[in-house]
Amino acid sequence: MADLAVFDGKVFAAGCDSVPGPRDHDFRWRIEERDTRTGELSATFSADPSTARDRVQALAVGPFGLLAAGVDESTLTDADPVDLQWRIERSRY
Repeated sequence: MADLAVFDGKVFAAGCDSVPGPRDHDFRWRIEERDTRTGELSATFSADPSTARDRVQALAVGPFGLLAAGVDESTLTDADPVDLQWRIERSRY
């Protein structure tokens, strides 16, 4: 897990998980929303913007919605295999 945020009776946990399939080391962003009182899972969000390792590194939640920031490693060519890019995603949860 990379980050945790609490807002309006909900806890949001952000990190990454492995993408099912034939590619090795393909990780996607994963965010879970849970009830703070019971811990019950309410919703999950995921994003897989590249074919390599995508990592969420920070999370903010408030009346504006949910903001997640991190990186994606877009694969380019064999000579230059990784293009590290910042990424910010917004959701209204």
